[in-house]
Amino acid sequence: MKVERHLVSVQVRYAQLNEALRRSKVESWQQQFFSLENIDALTKFETEKLIKAINSPPVELKKAERQSLQLMENKLISHIDQMSMDDILNRIERLPVMIQRQLYDALSERLVFDN
Repeated sequence: MKVERHLVSVQVRYAQLNEALRRSKVESWQQQFFSLENIDALTKFETEKLIKAINSPPVELKKAERQSLQLMENKLISHIDQMSMDDILNRIERLPVMIQRQLYDALSERLVFDN
């Protein structure tokens, strides 16, 4: 009986230490996201790298840990979407006016705007 109690104690302590190590890895990994100050200043490459990193945690995340990063991931995705839209608009501006008009007409036919 005494050995079994010690074994249970060792197993409990082992589980506690494993969880502490997991949490430490998660907190260290999360720091790269929570320390971001100006997402708008990130390059496309940096943004893509962070999006990839946020979806590649070093260990399995608990639901609350994953949720705590959701807002940051949404901000990064929004930033890269904005950069992509800016790239598209820059390309359109370089097109001849006649092609721009054709593009405008095509988009007007396909898109529905709620007013």
